[in-house]
Amino acid sequence: MSNSLLPIEAQNQPAEQVEMQDKRRDLGHAFLVIAGQLVFIAVVMLLWMRYELNYSQGLAHPIAYYFAIVLPVIAIFGAVGFLLRRGTPCLQ
Repeated sequence: MSNSLLPIEAQNQPAEQVEMQDKRRDLGHAFLVIAGQLVFIAVVMLLWMRYELNYSQGLAHPIAYYFAIVLPVIAIFGAVGFLLRRGTPCLQ
């Protein structure tokens, strides 16, 4: 008997496919957790960057550069994590 708690398309899958789907969702959840932690770090960096941009002279703004790097990383981890959690096939 199939598990009624699973989505309809996943109720009649073999055990190998269910296991791969669980691993993919776990990886997606891990990516979302990483993105969330980086968001917290980015907020702290944003506050620090405001101070640095006001008082540093010239091009010596390393926190601003780090912040510019962290934003796309957050977007990538968040998007990939969301897609993997949703059920998009994983490339192996």
